[in-house]
Amino acid sequence: MSAVLVAQAASLTELEAFVAIEETQPEGSLMGASLTFAGDPGDIEQLAHTLNQACLNRGVPPWPGNSYLALAQGSTVQISWQKGMAWWGWILGAVLSLALPALLGAVLWLMLPESTRQLIESVTYLGAMALVMLGLSGMTRSWTKEAT
Repeated sequence: MSAVLVAQAASLTELEAFVAIEETQPEGSLMGASLTFAGDPGDIEQLAHTLNQACLNRGVPPWPGNSYLALAQGSTVQISWQKGMAWWGWILGAVLSLALPALLGAVLWLMLPESTRQLIESVTYLGAMALVMLGLSGMTRSWTKEAT
């Protein structure tokens, strides 16, 4: 059995067109999608694992012989399912719910003025240094108790 490319999309919004393609396929067809993320998608393994669990929890059946639906390979997530109904809408909803918060955070960060970004970074660094100092003070107290 071989896979045949029937369509491709360059953005998340274009993926909605695949619902109609999936609906025309006969029941039991083996469906597949390859999502390649541009830039840094973050922890792609965790994204694939969470997507896999979300799809399995919704009842999306994997290919026969597979226990997974989503598998991470580099910056790509391979999704494979067996058509029982048009699942692509559910899968796309799960992808959007996982990827959209990170994308919105990145866009909002880029929209902030440089001075605000520097202020946020400074406060973050200050908090990290305070945590390190707190940890070191606790360690030095235990060392001084042992020495006496």
